[in-house]
Amino acid sequence: METYRRQALDLAARYHGRCWMLETDTLSAASIVPDASLDFVFIDADHTEAAVLSDIEAWTPKVRSGGFVIGHDIDWPSVRRAVEATGEHRRLADNVWIRPNA
Repeated sequence: METYRRQALDLAARYHGRCWMLETDTLSAASIVPDASLDFVFIDADHTEAAVLSDIEAWTPKVRSGGFVIGHDIDWPSVRRAVEATGEHRRLADNVWIRPNA
């Protein structure tokens, strides 16, 4: 995992001032990010229905109007139920789901 962490940090460094690695749990990270400051968020963490719902609730306000809330593993029943419970979405390739943020 340390190799992947270093690769991610190296990649983020290319976008200094625009990209940060927050090494914490998803809800703590969401509490740090200002509302309406992101163009998109990609959710791929705990796959329980409750956790996916919490992630969507925590991260949706962080995405600007016209941006996108995106996630992975829509083929998991727990993820699908959570995503469906939060409104309109589209399924993309590789089990990705996406919904516009109004």
